[in-house]
Amino acid sequence: MITFKSLIIPVVVLIPIEVAVFINFAIPYFKGEDILYLGYIIVSCLQLGATVDYSILMTNNYMDMKKKYPEKARAIKHTVSKSALSILTSGTILTIVGYGLYFISSVSAIAGLGHLIGRGAFISVIMVLFLLPVLLTLADPVLMWEEGKRQKIVASHQAVMEKKKALKANRIEKKKALLEAEQSKDVKTEGGQKIDTEDKKQEQEEVKNNEK
Repeated sequence: MITFKSLIIPVVVLIPIEVAVFINFAIPYFKGEDILYLGYIIVSCLQLGATVDYSILMTNNYMDMKKKYPEKARAIKHTVSKSALSILTSGTILTIVGYGLYFISSVSAIAGLGHLIGRGAFISVIMVLFLLPVLLTLADPVLMWEEGKRQKIVASHQAVMEKKKALKANRIEKKKALLEAEQSKDVKTEGGQKIDTEDKKQEQEEVKNNEK
């Protein structure tokens, strides 16, 4: 919310990840498998924290592409093509690590956590690549309205700052002009004083000569 300066973007970003978490834990429920309560907390937090970056990356790329391509379809197409490699790389690594823990560990609780982590990462990648573009396209009018409003605020702020700079520059110029005027007055007064002292000296010399 603070980074994007928007109210709807955090909601759009979290929907695919929360859906992935729900599907990840719905599968054991329908299969009738038991899950430790602590494992539920750990996996849900880990899945949310590790995969929400995928949504943030795609949303950020979409906002950038929207500036270049005003059409929604073209912008979302370039967004997916730009974000897919990074998302697939990170998601694949997390999935492999999770399933590696599931197959290697001999402790059933740890193996269950690895299974949930690997499956959750895979589902999150699918949701981000397929569900999030649809949500961004549907929320595009609101996103662009917020973006335009934010640009107006930034433009007004810049205008105010430029006015302040101009006023400050005018004050500095006025101060310089006043200082120059005072300096010129001082020079004139010093010149007049010198002339007066020279006249007085000449008068004193004339008086002395007359007395002689």
